[in-house]
Amino acid sequence: MIRINQLKLNIKHSEADLKEKILKTLCISEDSLLSYEIKKQSLDARRKPELYYVYAVDVKVKNVSSIKKRVRNQNVQFKDKPLSYQIQANGTEVLHHRPVVIGTGPAGLFCGYQLARMTGNKFYEEIFSRVMYNYRNVFDKESGFMRGRLKDGSWLAPFDPYEWGGPYCEGNAWHYNWSVFHDVQGLINLYGSDEAFTAKIDSVFTVPNVIRPGTYGGMIHEMKEMELAGMGQYAHGNQPIQHMIYLYSYAGQPWKTQYWSRQITGRLYNSSERGYPGDEDQGGMSSWYILSSLGIYSVCPGTDQYVLGSPVFRKATITMEDGRKFVIEADGNSQQNVYIQSATLNGKPLDKNYITYKDIADGGVMRLVMGPEPNKERGTGKDAAPFSLSRPE
Repeated sequence: MIRINQLKLNIKHSEADLKEKILKTLCISEDSLLSYEIKKQSLDARRKPELYYVYAVDVKVKNVSSIKKRVRNQNVQFKDKPLSYQIQANGTEVLHHRPVVIGTGPAGLFCGYQLARMTGNKFYEEIFSRVMYNYRNVFDKESGFMRGRLKDGSWLAPFDPYEWGGPYCEGNAWHYNWSVFHDVQGLINLYGSDEAFTAKIDSVFTVPNVIRPGTYGGMIHEMKEMELAGMGQYAHGNQPIQHMIYLYSYAGQPWKTQYWSRQITGRLYNSSERGYPGDEDQGGMSSWYILSSLGIYSVCPGTDQYVLGSPVFRKATITMEDGRKFVIEADGNSQQNVYIQSATLNGKPLDKNYITYKDIADGGVMRLVMGPEPNKERGTGKDAAPFSLSRPE
């Protein structure tokens, strides 16, 4: 086995270009190349205006000993470890006995797909287009939860949705059910209907506020934060569930998004010693409040949409770098008037449950009329729902 590090190619390269680069680096003919596997890929943006991908590639060849004798390149290393996943020289894929582990969540895979599609990298576009749906493989319809599986594909048992740890990092099954940011409609389809889906979200707030430490063996601060919040199994002190309340707006019940966004901004954030509901993981805790207090939230990375919530302020102004201003006005807003009765964007009716980055960057005015009772006619159709990969079934 041979590892080639620092293999640099223009961002617009083809699979054939990569293969040719490998052959030239090792000074071999195509007949000597058995297979290769990309182990690492990064983007080198230092040499603008051109962009480069930098690869680390594992290569399997004939007559390794002869290559050792003639190749004197510090970026070429010789190893004995066999491949677990190979891309054959003819482009076909071969999976061996060891599994491939991709170290990112579903939304990260979707972002990889978006980047590959935008840059014309068909190779990775095809790979990510398949694996970004892998969340379906860990959904257990019988229990209604995302669950861990064993190597043979069977469910990890016994299963307790209240138990922390195991397949769930710093959380339990109630928290990790919702991490399908890029395909919320696909998750709704797994539940069978909008009603079943929203009922499951409802239950997060109504089930007991119990802690079962599980494999953690004792209380960790994320558990204590959920317990202190007193909102059932809603654990705002940790990131996996923070977007959940905005998913009501994908399933025809945006007024519940509006209600719970105001409950959380009002009950879990304040100026007291208990006014910050968890640790600040890379800005997640504070950015959730800033966006939600404005009445918007970016549920899905890799898209330009902000899902509507319920603003804390009667008026807020976002000033762009070029001086343009986007104003959010909430007429009649108060602690009681948390529900959107009607909405306009630059004077035109806004019947969607989201706005876009362009709407904000171009400047303008979003005007919301608030009231004490939900308007159950506004934003209830699928045409009002934010982005999802899947269509309703």
